[in-house]
Amino acid sequence: MGTSVPAASAPATIPAGTLALSKLATQGDSTVVGVPAGGGTESPVALTATQLTALINPATASLPGAMTAAQAAAIVGGVPAAAYISAAIDMTTPADNIAFLPANAGKFFLGLRSSWMVASVTGTASGSLVFSAGNDASHQNMLSTTAGTITSGVLNGLTGATAPPIIITGNNFGAFGTLLDNTTPIVIKVVTAPTGVTAGTFRLFVTGLWL
Repeated sequence: MGTSVPAASAPATIPAGTLALSKLATQGDSTVVGVPAGGGTESPVALTATQLTALINPATASLPGAMTAAQAAAIVGGVPAAAYISAAIDMTTPADNIAFLPANAGKFFLGLRSSWMVASVTGTASGSLVFSAGNDASHQNMLSTTAGTITSGVLNGLTGATAPPIIITGNNFGAFGTLLDNTTPIVIKVVTAPTGVTAGTFRLFVTGLWL
């Protein structure tokens, strides 16, 4: 004579609001409890990072105002942005061919903004620091000597609350930026050292797009 097996019963339903969260089983720190996607009807479990991502990503992608990765890339046409900072440069000695942006054959660099940081300065300046950057013959098609000038007044004013290191607002490369063919590297040139300064360094920052 066979043994009968009771038919499976449906999970008990607890009316909303009748069970306080404090009555649930204790879980570890930063635990999310739920039913994994594709798991059917089953008891909630502690979700793994992969299971949680599978639940959240489809939901957030459909939120009003949310963008897909392709839409976000289309904002700048998928063009990679870049930021560069030079090594500390001695401002007391004129020098050329100081490494900055590497060569990138077949690409153009669209410079959008530049700034410079005076890292240190010693002495009383009676002349300006003049520098430039570029990959043309005079090394100033990215940043001209007119734009790359820190006056003696600025250098001598770097004391107290404005003592180095301090960022000095730079050049925005004009209304449409500066587009450079990067077949050859872009270098920095210290054209004129500031008279009266016995020691000091500065660094150049540039942001832009690779096209």
